[in-house]
Amino acid sequence: MIKQEDINQISNLDSIERIYEELMLNGIDAVPAQTKEIRSRVFSKICHDLIQQYISWNDYIHSNNIMQLFKSVAFSSTSSTKPGWFIRYEIIIYGRRTPLYFIENPSALFEKIITACGQNKAEQLERLAAAVESLFNYYKNNFLSATVATEDKELFVSRFQSVFIKEYHRCDRTRFPQSVQDVFDDFTAYVENPGKYVEPGITHEEFVLWDEDEDSIVVKEAATGINTHAPAGKYFEKKEPQQVLEVVDVPDLPDAELRFLRGKTIRFIGALNKPSIKNKLHGISKQYGFTIEMFDDYEKIANMDFSKMRYSNRINGIIAGPMPHKIKGMGNYSSGLEMLRSEPGYPPVFECIAGDKLKITTTSLWHALRELNKELASI
Repeated sequence: MIKQEDINQISNLDSIERIYEELMLNGIDAVPAQTKEIRSRVFSKICHDLIQQYISWNDYIHSNNIMQLFKSVAFSSTSSTKPGWFIRYEIIIYGRRTPLYFIENPSALFEKIITACGQNKAEQLERLAAAVESLFNYYKNNFLSATVATEDKELFVSRFQSVFIKEYHRCDRTRFPQSVQDVFDDFTAYVENPGKYVEPGITHEEFVLWDEDEDSIVVKEAATGINTHAPAGKYFEKKEPQQVLEVVDVPDLPDAELRFLRGKTIRFIGALNKPSIKNKLHGISKQYGFTIEMFDDYEKIANMDFSKMRYSNRINGIIAGPMPHKIKGMGNYSSGLEMLRSEPGYPPVFECIAGDKLKITTTSLWHALRELNKELASI
């Protein structure tokens, strides 16, 4: 039987493990309650909180097990209606646990989106759109980035173009929210011509952030007709030669809020090309209200114990730059980065890619922060 103190401390790893074991052993009967109705409500809340926590740890094995348990209990009758949060977590879990599942079965994704939209709840729709965009960011990073093996990239592109795009063009797209249509359209264009974009939805011409590899100065106003997926509303300019770069306000940029980063702790791991990036990070974190932990010494990173980040409720995301291939405790993985991305229990990881390599620049940093913001928005 699940204890009340474990429910009260459900974010604690030991409590979560005890609750998980009780649920998998006894199902809904593991929930303490005086009536059947109360038991059902408490069971639903516990399952939601456990799935949410496991997703935040990139643990799609445990989250899927709880999801299937909840599904068997709550949706045993055909008349049962899936809540919006459950549909959203189905998209997140299925899309990552079996990465090509929705690419090869797009109708399964479309049906979930349409069902969630039918409930017509504004906040749930916003989070649904974030979950879809986060999933396609996952595809971009794991199948289309510069660090992906050619054969993996070719396989993904082939299946996406021969199955997903064809099904998408056949379906009634007007049943999707405009925000979800934009994700599909932007990603389709990116797959067809990735060299034109810095990321799906943002062309090189539309992206006006100054990068430290360039000597140009960025104007304070946004470019005319800037894409609604433009990065956050702070640009950078060099005020005087040899001076430290400072953050400059650009008001009223669309899609400018990294609001889901507020109150979070983000760990940055990777060697910096120029120390000035630290000043930029502090300015960004102050504006958007998140805490940064910077590990930028290449030699010290090799001796970091990455396992201390596993199942951590304190660290909400990892931004990765250049780091040694060999790090402490990486086991049989080819690199520390592969371990972070593959082993369940670690916070979500987003790479800073500039050109064809890992590199923390202004541009690659904004990409990573935006993707982390979408990831947190989806859960």
